[in-house]
Amino acid sequence: MAARLWLDARCRALPYTVMIYDVAIIGAGIGGATLAAHLARDAKTLLLEAEDRPGYHSTGRSAAFYTETYGGRAVQPLTLASKHWYFHTHAPQSDRLMVHRRGAVHVNWRQPDAQLHQFYGALAQLSDGLELVDAAHCTQMCPLVPQADVKGGVYDADCCDIDVASVHQYFLRAAKHAGVETWCDFRVAELTRRAGIWSISSQRGKQVQAKIVVNAAGAWADDIARIAGATPIGLLPKRRTVGVFELKDAVVSPEWPLVLDLEEHFYFKPEGQALLISPADETPSPPCDAQPEMEDIALAADRFEKATGHQLGRCLAKWAGLRTFAPDRSPVFGFDRAADDFFWCAGQGGFGIQTAPAAGALCAALLTGKALPKSHTDVGINIDTYAPQRFSKAA
Repeated sequence: MAARLWLDARCRALPYTVMIYDVAIIGAGIGGATLAAHLARDAKTLLLEAEDRPGYHSTGRSAAFYTETYGGRAVQPLTLASKHWYFHTHAPQSDRLMVHRRGAVHVNWRQPDAQLHQFYGALAQLSDGLELVDAAHCTQMCPLVPQADVKGGVYDADCCDIDVASVHQYFLRAAKHAGVETWCDFRVAELTRRAGIWSISSQRGKQVQAKIVVNAAGAWADDIARIAGATPIGLLPKRRTVGVFELKDAVVSPEWPLVLDLEEHFYFKPEGQALLISPADETPSPPCDAQPEMEDIALAADRFEKATGHQLGRCLAKWAGLRTFAPDRSPVFGFDRAADDFFWCAGQGGFGIQTAPAAGALCAALLTGKALPKSHTDVGINIDTYAPQRFSKAA
């Protein structure tokens, strides 16, 4: 059975100056950085990042927003437990909060009214801040939505943009100030465990030892599990594409809400004087440095133009990132069911940013044996929901 870190667990140096860390976290994206910041007070912690800087992949490419209804029943409690942090924490060296209230409207372009009411009923079980609105109201909120062609929508007034870069930097800085070291350009090649200690080797030959390994490697988490001799979960990396476009026949207002197609075929929102548009794609992909495919950029533009009747101009920027899901689309947090002292922090899908503060605290509690924070118990977080043991038949 995997050991927990007791509160007095500290690092120790062997006579030949080999440092043994309490915890080595593989992956310095939002999941690894947040956990490191929460864990640093109780354990000597090391962050290992494969790239030359943290957040190069999914974290650095996320156009995240905070909404209580996104992700389903397993994700919502983590989102709620993160809410106080987001609405009361300022960006580093700034008086700006980490979130900016935008609002969101899920627009029904094609579906029968019954489908809209069913959609509203499902979301209303997750949040009481939603409102059914008619077509005129949709157009009033965003003139790009043609009143004659839509059948109403569901409005979420509390939806907010998240300053992803500031959130990530906040936790990286907090971790550093608490004594966490971050080693970049450390791509794991070998993981072996002897006498209760993990030895971790990089492809460049650098080595380190730790009592516990945390697998926060995002799209590469199953690969890390294989290297460690643990059983892969069956994680599914999926590419999502975003383009930023000029709008030819209208002036973009920063006050417009996030507009999402009820069928999840696309979404758009203001991005400066332009529009950020995604085809809401979920294209299966191997773990990689994801790049936008021209077909997906064209698809985003086509879906927007057909739905709104407005014409786009130049594509000013485009990018893609991998969102990695567990088979049941719920995060995976906890010790591996077979590999001793191997801990999963993976499968956050497209909701890793909005749940990061609560997820980091949850994983830190599981690693140290502490009780869950009151912010977690108040919203009914159940650790079994996220445990790797729920996958009886791993891929």
